[in-house]
Amino acid sequence: MGPGFAPPSFSKAAHCAVPGAKIPKACRQPPRSWRAAPGNGGVTFSGGEPLAQADFLMEVIDSLGDLHVLLDTSGYALESDFRRVVQRCNLVYFDLKLVDREAHMRHIGVDNAKILGNLGVLATMNIPFVIRVPLIPGVTDTDENFAAIAGIANQLAGLIRVDLLPYNRAAGGKYLALKRHFCPTYDESRPVHINPDAFEAAGVKVRVVGTAPK
Repeated sequence: MGPGFAPPSFSKAAHCAVPGAKIPKACRQPPRSWRAAPGNGGVTFSGGEPLAQADFLMEVIDSLGDLHVLLDTSGYALESDFRRVVQRCNLVYFDLKLVDREAHMRHIGVDNAKILGNLGVLATMNIPFVIRVPLIPGVTDTDENFAAIAGIANQLAGLIRVDLLPYNRAAGGKYLALKRHFCPTYDESRPVHINPDAFEAAGVKVRVVGTAPK
C-alpha cells in the first residue's frame, strides 16, 4: 500500500480474482516493445495488496517469460504466499509503516508481526529490495519510528536503500470514489517531518523520494 495509508483489512475490501483463462493476451504473449534494454522495462505488481491474490499473481508471472518483475507489497500476507511469489520476482518494494506493534494496531488495524516476519524472510531470499516508508504526519514520521526502522534495516541482507515517501492526499479521494468515509487517525494539515539522520547514522542508504539518493 502506498502513502495513502489505508488499512490492509482484506475482509473490508473487495478483491476480484480473474480466472487464468482471462489473463489479457498482452500478458500471455508480451509484445516485443515490453522487452526493453536491461533496466528500462518490465512489469510492476502493486495495489492494494497484490499478495491478496497470490494464486492469480503467480499465474500472471508465469505468463511473462523473462520480463523483469517488480513486486510492491505491504508484506501483509501468509509467509508461504510471500515466499513463492517473491522467489519469482527480480526486485521488491516493501512498504514498512510502523515498527511499534500498538501504534500499528491503532492506526492500521492489524498486528505487524506478519509484516516484520516477511521482511526478515525477504532478507534471506537473495532478492534485492527497497524498504519504502510512507510519511504520515504525526504517525510514521517520528524520529522514534525512523530509528526503529533503521535499526532493523541495517541488519538486512539484500537491502538496496530506504525510500522516504512524502505524504500525498490521494487516499481521501479514493475513499470518496468507493462511497466510504475517510476518517484518518492523524491531522492531514500537519507538516510532515522528514529526517534521514537515523538511517545515515546506522549506515543505511536513504532517499527522500524526489531527491537524489544519499
